Amino acid sequence: HSKTVSRPKMTIEFTGNPLWYAIQALKVMENPESDNALSWATAYYANSLLSHLAKTEPRLADSLKVEGVGGRIEEAILKLKDMQGKDGAWSWYKGMPGSLYMTTQIVELLARLQYMRGGLTNAEVVAMYQQAWKYLGKEVSEEVQRMKKLEKQGVKNLLPSEQTIQYLYIGA
Repeated sequence: HSKTVSRPKMTIEFTGNPLWYAIQALKVMENPESDNALSWATAYYANSLLSHLAKTEPRLADSLKVEGVGGRIEEAILKLKDMQGKDGAWSWYKGMPGSLYMTTQIVELLARLQYMRGGLTNAEVVAMYQQAWKYLGKEVSEEVQRMKKLEKQGVKNLLPSEQTIQYLYIGA
């Protein structure tokens, strides 16, 4: 009975296969919205999953419309490789210093992809992932040492950073 709505309507969407909802979400993420490392990692993640689904779910392959997925995957790998520093950290944007936050987010995406697909299939991605883990391990180790030093100085109620907790979560 709204005075501002002239033709109210409701749409109900139903699917017998919930996988379609995941596919719709992946299609939204397949092209990066910005030229930053997290957008490229998300694009790599989405396109890799779409490619994997097309191979493992033949009944969905025709409907997925995965043309160009291979090219988008390669482009994302090149961008990520270009944005990763020699220390293994990813920067937000090319030319910026490495970011613990950004690196943790990307490593978590790659870890999820590895878990869902039964491994990372591209050697360049595996190398980037391993470099990033070394960087994260070094950063977490340094944080633990700082916390131990502060504890010896009498500081109480010390808590690890969010990235350290996320590092432990990813590695579990």
